[in-house]
Amino acid sequence: CVAGPGAVSVGGGSAAACLATDSGDDEELCQNAELDGGEVDVDCGGVDCPACEAGMMCAAESDCASGICDGGSGRCDLSVDGKHTF
Repeated sequence: CVAGPGAVSVGGGSAAACLATDSGDDEELCQNAELDGGEVDVDCGGVDCPACEAGMMCAAESDCASGICDGGSGRCDLSVDGKHTF
């Protein structure tokens, strides 16, 4: 784990793990052009950042501006008729 904004190393040796931390400045994390904090894709998704646009990664419907997270690809979709738009 490389500890820095949005992450902290816990444990030690080969059992070390990274945990997301609340830096208190979610707006900055969601605008830094990096995948960090609780984001699902760069600067979007998760509970603290705006929803992602079509073609971006998602883990749940709420991660997508369209409300459609394609389970097969793990990407936000605008499709309502089964045809992908990304």
